[in-house]
Amino acid sequence: MSYFPLSNLRLRWNTIQSILRIPPTAFNLAELTQERTLFVAGILVFSLMGSFVLWGPAPKRLKGSKRSRAVKGLANMGETCFLNTLLQALAACPLFCHWLEQHKDSRLASALHEIITFVNGYGAESDTALFPRAVVSALSAHGWSMGLGQQDSHELFFILMSSLEEQATPAVQQTDILALLDKEPGADQAEVVVQAVRQNENNESPPSKESKRPFYLSRAGKQMKTATSQKFEFPFRGQQLSQLTCTICSKSSVVQHQAFDCLSLTLPSKGFVSCSLDQLLSSFTAPEQVSGVLCEHCSKGGGSPTKTSFVKQLSVGRLPKSLCIHIQRTSWMSNGQAYKRRDFVSFPEVLVMDKFTYFHKERLKRALLKQLVPRPTDLNLTPSAANDNNAGDSSKAVVSIVSEVIDGNISNDARHKYLLQAVVVHIGEVNSGHFVTFRRVPQPSKCQEQWVCTSDDQCQNSCLAEVLKAEAYMLFYEKIGCSLGLSSSQG
Repeated sequence: MSYFPLSNLRLRWNTIQSILRIPPTAFNLAELTQERTLFVAGILVFSLMGSFVLWGPAPKRLKGSKRSRAVKGLANMGETCFLNTLLQALAACPLFCHWLEQHKDSRLASALHEIITFVNGYGAESDTALFPRAVVSALSAHGWSMGLGQQDSHELFFILMSSLEEQATPAVQQTDILALLDKEPGADQAEVVVQAVRQNENNESPPSKESKRPFYLSRAGKQMKTATSQKFEFPFRGQQLSQLTCTICSKSSVVQHQAFDCLSLTLPSKGFVSCSLDQLLSSFTAPEQVSGVLCEHCSKGGGSPTKTSFVKQLSVGRLPKSLCIHIQRTSWMSNGQAYKRRDFVSFPEVLVMDKFTYFHKERLKRALLKQLVPRPTDLNLTPSAANDNNAGDSSKAVVSIVSEVIDGNISNDARHKYLLQAVVVHIGEVNSGHFVTFRRVPQPSKCQEQWVCTSDDQCQNSCLAEVLKAEAYMLFYEKIGCSLGLSSSQG
C-alpha cells in the first residue's frame, strides 16, 4: 500500500488553504481522520492474517492421509531424505533403541539416541522438524561426508552400523563358530553337530565327544570375534555359514562363516513380475550343486587328483535380534546402463526364519545327499564316472524336490519369528527420486493408529494393509519374544 508522507500532505494542504481560504482547524481535522483510517486499516489487516492462520488452507500433506501426532518428522536440508528415512526406520526398532540407550557414552550412539527420542515423541513438545546435525557430525568424525546429490539409504546403513560397532565394542576374544550357532531345543550342542557330520551309516566315526569340537568346525578359516560381555552384543549382527559336501564320499569341507548386518537378496531372473520374501530367502539359502571341485578324500585312494561334484549350502548360523533385509532393485542392461526393477515382493507382518537356519539346512543337505550319493550298483565306477551319472538336470530336480519337502515340514511352533517394524520405499528412478518410510508407532501410544508414513517432515497416518502393498527396498524386523536385555540370541 502506497501513501504520501505527512510533510508533503501538509504542504499541499497549506497551498489549498491559501487559495480557498479554508480555516486552519480544518487541517487538524483531516490529519486526525487519516490517523484513524490507518489505525482501522491496521486492525483489519491483522484480523485477516489471524483468520488465515486459523481457517486458511492446511500445509501440504501426503495424499489421502491425516497428519500423525505420534511420530515427528525430520527436516530435509537438500536431498537428505536418505538419512531421514533410515533414522525413522531405526527408530521403529525397540531392541535397537534400547541398545543405543545402553551405549550413550559413544558419540554416535548418543546422537542417534537423541534424534530417535525426538522422532518417537519422547522429548520436548515441539512441532518443529529437526535436522539430525549431530548424527552427521558424528559420522563425519569417522570419515563419512555428506556429498551433493542423491545418496542411498542402504549404503548409509552399512556406514552407520560399522561406525556404531567400532565405537561401542570393547576388547574382544577369539572364539569358534560353534559357540554362536543357534541351538535346537533339548539337544546337546556337541551331539547335534556330531549328528550333522554323519551323512550316512558308512561314514567314519565322528570326533570324540570329550573335545566337544568337531573337526570341521575348528578355528580354521576366517577368525570370528564376539564381545566378552552380552551387554555389547550388536542387535543387527548375525552369522552366515557356507559349506561344501562331496556327493561321492559325503565328506564336508570346513565351514566358512561371515558376519552380516543386513541380508541382501537378489530378485529372480528377468520375466518375473512378483514374488515373495520367502521365495527370495529360499533362493538365497538353496543348496547348489557345484561341479569340477577337487575332493581331497576321494583323491587319497588313487594317485591322481579327483574332481567331483559338491553340494554348496548357504545358511544362517546365528540370527540377529534386529533383522535388516535389503532387496536389490538395481540391475544393468547389456550396454552397462543401470535401471531400477519394480518387481513387487510380498512380505509378511510376521516372518518365520527357522527353515533358513544352519540346523534345518543340515537336515536338508543329508536328505539331498541320500539322493545324490552313488547307488550300490555304481560302486564299481570311478568317482568321476559316478559323478557324471549324477550330474545334469536330474540333479537340479532332486535339489528342488527335496528342498520343497523339507521346507514344507516346519512345525507351527517355530522358534525364530520376527515382527515387521519398518519398510523403506524408494520412489523414482535408479539415479534420482525420494525415500519414504512406513513405520510402527512407538509403544505405548495414545493414538489408535499403529502405522505412519514418514516423508521428511511429514508424518501421516497409515495402516498395515497399505504397508504390505509397498514396493519394499529395505525391511526391518525384530525377533518376537526377545526381552530388552540383549542376551545372546540362542535358538
